[in-house]
Amino acid sequence: MNNELDTYVDIDGERIPVTVSYECETGEYKPLLAGFFMHDGTDITVSIPENEFDRVYAELCDEVVQRYVAAADFLNDITE
Repeated sequence: MNNELDTYVDIDGERIPVTVSYECETGEYKPLLAGFFMHDGTDITVSIPENEFDRVYAELCDEVVQRYVAAADFLNDITE
């Protein structure tokens, strides 16, 4: 099952809103990125500059960690 993160990428000086599709194995903090898609569904993965790919991947990893922390906090709250 793919998860999604809405963010943006800068390509040739233009800021483009995108949805990043990714998968994450249970217990893994590093997601497997499936692709970058414009909001009309166009796949622009191959057009992403390396520095933008790295920036968005770091943002995505942070998002995954935050989700795990929120889930752990929730479980802690309901088991107290």
